[in-house]
Amino acid sequence: MLRNYFHIAIRNLKRNPLYSLLNIGGLAAGLAVSILIGLYVAHEYSFDRFHPEAERIFKTLGRAQFGEQTIQTTAMSAQFGYRTKQALPQQVENYVRIRNAPRAVLQTDASFHSFEDKLAFADESVFKVFHFPLAKGKPSLSRPNTVVLSEKLASKYFGKTDPVGKTLTLDGHIPLEITGVMENIPSRSTLQYDALISFDTQKNLGDEGLTQQLTNTRVQFGSFETYFLLRSGEAKTAVERAIQRLQQREEGERREKPDTFTLEKLTDLHLNGSMQDHSQQYHRLFLGIAVAILLLALINYMNLTTARATRRAREVGVRKALGGLRSDLIAQFYTESALMTLLAFGLSLLLVEGLRPVFFGLLELPIDDTFSRQPLFWSGIIGLAVITALLAGSYPALLLSGFMPAKVLKGSFLKTEGNRVRQSLTVFQFAISVGLIVCTLVVKQQLDFLRKQSPGIERSGVVVVPLPESLAPRYISFRNELRQQPGIQELSVASWPLYKSGVNAYFVKTKKNKEVFFWTTAVDEAFFSTLNVPWKIRPAATRTTAYPLVINESAVSQLDLNRQAVGEKVDLAGHLQEVTGVVADFHLFSGKGKMGGLGMQVVPDTSRALVAQGGCLYLKLRPDADVPRTLAAVGRVFARHEKTNPFEYYFLDEAYDALYKAESKLSSMLAVFTGIAILIACLGLFGLAAFSVETRRKEIGIRKVLGAGVSGILFLLSRDFLRLVLISNLLAFPVAWYFLDSWIKDYAVRIPIGWVWFAVSGLLALTVALLTVGAQALRAAQADPVRSLRAE
Repeated sequence: MLRNYFHIAIRNLKRNPLYSLLNIGGLAAGLAVSILIGLYVAHEYSFDRFHPEAERIFKTLGRAQFGEQTIQTTAMSAQFGYRTKQALPQQVENYVRIRNAPRAVLQTDASFHSFEDKLAFADESVFKVFHFPLAKGKPSLSRPNTVVLSEKLASKYFGKTDPVGKTLTLDGHIPLEITGVMENIPSRSTLQYDALISFDTQKNLGDEGLTQQLTNTRVQFGSFETYFLLRSGEAKTAVERAIQRLQQREEGERREKPDTFTLEKLTDLHLNGSMQDHSQQYHRLFLGIAVAILLLALINYMNLTTARATRRAREVGVRKALGGLRSDLIAQFYTESALMTLLAFGLSLLLVEGLRPVFFGLLELPIDDTFSRQPLFWSGIIGLAVITALLAGSYPALLLSGFMPAKVLKGSFLKTEGNRVRQSLTVFQFAISVGLIVCTLVVKQQLDFLRKQSPGIERSGVVVVPLPESLAPRYISFRNELRQQPGIQELSVASWPLYKSGVNAYFVKTKKNKEVFFWTTAVDEAFFSTLNVPWKIRPAATRTTAYPLVINESAVSQLDLNRQAVGEKVDLAGHLQEVTGVVADFHLFSGKGKMGGLGMQVVPDTSRALVAQGGCLYLKLRPDADVPRTLAAVGRVFARHEKTNPFEYYFLDEAYDALYKAESKLSSMLAVFTGIAILIACLGLFGLAAFSVETRRKEIGIRKVLGAGVSGILFLLSRDFLRLVLISNLLAFPVAWYFLDSWIKDYAVRIPIGWVWFAVSGLLALTVALLTVGAQALRAAQADPVRSLRAE
């Protein structure tokens, strides 16, 4: 019997190639998009679960209250983990300290060196707490000046040669013996490192502040992330209480609001961690879109299947008249659905394989292949195929198998059979499509608005060159040589790379005795002219203080200073700084947040202090400069003065645009998903239009015989569908507005959500629907009425 069902299904596929292609293609597209999004979402939810003890690993989070401000940090003191384990050995099995290393240069010899960003100092217990298996060597970080490389980094510096036992040099003076090579850390890991350096190596770096941190035995904040491996997950509360007791015992009653410490489970860090920027995580949105697109594909399948119902009606009537059971008919239609789903599923896997690099490239997600090879993932894929087959076949099977044989064989088949259901499905399809169109338009407009708004400084034509500390003794000659380059209009130096990292911050007391968060940095005298920072109050020509402080407008109000501000004193960590000038606000970060108070300590342009602390050079290029040639010349000058570190640079405007990477991803993905949703919805509408034309064939013939024109027939057939699309708009608009209003509130500077975007979306949906239905309606209107009225 089953074999017969497959024969009938294959015969129907061959008999109706167009509908088969639309059915399989639409379902395959929906499945492919759903699988791709599902792969991304499942990857997000699987973070850190590959560690065998993931449910027992916790990261320490500390909170401190300063006035009305709450500061969170994951950096603890050097003995924080040891003291906690000593206080509660029955609950704490192990701990590990990790400190992310600042950007550093690794080199094998003088001829090969490169910057590395993913380096960290860690205890040897890192390989006992976490699951980072080694491909070569042993996980030995017990001795100073030892390192374990990732396979990727080992290949970069040593090729196919076994690097174990060899030496890499860190920042030109710290030799590191390679004791092992670990497998590349999976992309679904919160900890992403290319090399782990022994913790005790930090004692040899020559950093006095870090050395003091390493000898700090108190239980308090510090410089090292601390992870605990507990005996059980339930021990979390007891350990938190023990930490709080240790901290309060040392701090006593000296602070009105003592620091607090909590433990966050490793598997919660990526999606729900307190230090995460959740506004940039759209996994829930994408998961909803995946489900919606799959539903669109299923609805499309149902509509196209029922559009052929009249062609199958006589078959059903004859089989039921000859004694066929409804259960047998349901089984047959489910078999046909399973065959169609199997074909669509196979095609969707091919699409997934081909589109996966493009999809993840668009999202800029470094998702590796390890997750897609997991049995759990393939179990989900097979489950999706089964559920799709059952859902896709359910409505057609129940509808077609329920035809009454007497009515069908008499030719009085009910034209309105299941009509409301099909119309409701079409409304749902276009409601989703219209909602996605509105969201795509608003997100794009908001992103364009953020990119086009002035950050308050000149960023076009500005190149930023990070300066290593080793360049400080030769900085003056380096700067003077750059000033002679014809393509450079102006240059300055500052203590931080703008739009690449944060600046220093202090808690400053205002005149009203409130503690406020205050950003600080250091710049030279040419910084303001190089970046064209607008002055509100210019400093006096002669200095009244050794290190004048220039603040922005937000700082004036934030610190409760008088409107002129010049001459006021600001206490920065016990040092009184005199305000000598005020500039207009400019963005230190993206335009998403509010402007904050900023103080810039101005140093002479002959000072080497900024370079000695690892500053950045800002080069303003001439408008007519040959950019590649100018940058090549700057690189040659840099190489003559700096032998240890490679030359690197970035464009300020590109760095500013990169601040909106999350919004760019969302905009791009919404545009892609919207296009796919509209395509699938149009296929469903095509099916419904085909069904309507099929059932009204005789009516159209009669109207044409009685003198109806093509335009009248077009209007007749299109009217009902356009009404459905209008209903879809009315349903989609309030839902889209609700989500957009919630999303856009995160932005300090934002566009208003005006009615024009909803009108454009509705008009676009109506146009697409009219073109889709019009094709079928025009075909019916031009058909020969004699053939339509001929007795069957």
